[in-house]
Amino acid sequence: MTFSSGALALSLSFIKDIVPLEKAGFLCWLFVSWVSFSLCIVATMASFPFSIQAQKKHLDYLYKYYIEGRPEFFNKQSSWSIAVTVSAALGAVFFLIGLVATVVFATANISKGVHK
Repeated sequence: MTFSSGALALSLSFIKDIVPLEKAGFLCWLFVSWVSFSLCIVATMASFPFSIQAQKKHLDYLYKYYIEGRPEFFNKQSSWSIAVTVSAALGAVFFLIGLVATVVFATANISKGVHK
């Protein structure tokens, strides 16, 4: 979340230093990067309450395994723990998409400026 928040803030703050937006091409890549970084932040923030619920459920499973002696609860995953895994993976994917889109936008506009 720190990286995507920082990348989004840097992109919003300093993109004008790469190319003025009124002269920029490939703006769709810039918007894709902003949306991707934002979705990364949302996915990461969603993983926090998911992980709290996953830990609560895991404590219940531990009790059933160790105290009640029920072997079916050994290494059992809850839907909450799956949600944590999925949201973490989505966060990573959105971050990479945002990073690639930012690099494509910057590179395309810098090379466009060099050739003029």
